[in-house]
Parts: sequence; structure tokens; C-alpha cells
Amino acid sequence: MWGRTDEGFANLPEMKDLLFVMTRLQIRIFEYPKWGDVVCAETYFTDEGRLAFRREWRLTEARSGRLLGVATSTWVTINAAARRLAKLPDDQRNRFLRFAAPNTAAVLPVEETKRKLPDMDLPGKHQAPTQVARRSDMDMNGHINNASYLAWALESVPADVHEHYRLREIEIDFKAECHAGNTVEAHANPLAEDGQPLPPAEAAANGAATNGAAANGSPSPSPDALFLHVLQKCDDSGCAELVRARTTWRRA
Repeated sequence: MWGRTDEGFANLPEMKDLLFVMTRLQIRIFEYPKWGDVVCAETYFTDEGRLAFRREWRLTEARSGRLLGVATSTWVTINAAARRLAKLPDDQRNRFLRFAAPNTAAVLPVEETKRKLPDMDLPGKHQAPTQVARRSDMDMNGHINNASYLAWALESVPADVHEHYRLREIEIDFKAECHAGNTVEAHANPLAEDGQPLPPAEAAANGAATNGAAANGSPSPSPDALFLHVLQKCDDSGCAELVRARTTWRRA
């Protein structure tokens, strides 16, 4: 059972003022399950240095053992009262490490999970309708659930990409808090095949097209379409970045 601290955060009582916060999430899908498939989800916890921790996931088709997808997330502990990073005491660290698998190999290469997401000039070439964060988007800590951030980011992807491509991978960096009632803007820019911004001349010529789908909606010869996403919350005082993400789409 989870407790709930005076600060409003869901947490184990033994953690006192410390709580886990997700800073990064990366999901890679190799094959989408089909109707009738039995999906097995394996997950485990491991540490990463002095202040960070990882939770890994492997999704397999139970009967055949086919690997359907993997995911990894990075977490840090913060002191809820001081609102800053804090080291998890050894007794609590060891308590969580009891749930680590014997051979906790990373499901994705470390060099891929540490890739920096490039900066984006705003506004983006593609924008979703402005969202207002709802109470139904909130988790038990009173913050917006990470699945809502993902849904908002995907709204900024052009319709022709949703029609001709399937989402293969997403990398998300969480940068700030969002609460119910905040106004959220979603921006997206197409990226080159190496995941970096398009050269200025190519970006200008790109127009409403993406790197993987032509402007008329028909797929181009490129097998992948990549986008950089920024979510920001805005009010009368200005805008602040909430999330930066990169999505990779494979032609269907």
C-alpha cells in the first residue's frame, strides 16, 4: 500500500520526504501484438550511479517468445520539502534492489538512452490545438500522468504520418511539472534521418511535408519519419518547456 505525505505525494512512509521522479522514458516497439496474442510484461529495477535509478521493461509474445518491445526509464530521488535532488539512503536503496533481476542487462544500449535531444526553434512547423490539462490527466501525486504528455505530443504529428506510418520509438525528457488547468502547447518539427534538425535550406523546402511523407499525403521512399517535439505550458507571464521528445515512425 502507498502512503500519502503531507506534501500530497504518494510514497512509502519509510521514504519520509524523498520521492522518485521520472526524468526520461524511452520506448521501442519491434512488433505490435495482434488479436489473440498473449503478451508477457517483464520489468525490473536497477540503480544507475549515486542518484539515478532505472526501470526496464521487456514485452514478449508468451507462446512464441518473440520480443515485441522494450522500454527503459530513468528516475531520481528528490527531497519534496527542499525541492532538490537527494541521495537515497543505503537501506532504502537495498530495499528496492531486492526487486532487481539477477542479470540486469540494459534493454537498450546505454549510448542510445543517453542521446541528447536537440533544441527546437518555436513555433514548430506543426502544432496541435492548444490543450488544457484536466483532472483526469493527473496521477495520484496531483501531476500530469506521463501517458498524457505522450498523447499531447502525438497530436502535433501530421495526419498523413498517422495514416501511412506506425510509431516505432519515442524518447521523452521530462523537464517541468504540469498541473490541472495549465494551458499546454504542442509543437513538432521534422528531423533528418540521423535524428538531428534538418539543414535550413532543406527545412525551408520541406514546408508542410515531413521527412518521411510527401506534402500530398502519399508516403515517400524513406522508411522512417522522425519528429522533434516540445510541449510547453503558457500563461500571461510566458511559456515554460515541459517535455522534449523525439518520435520515430516506420512506414506501414
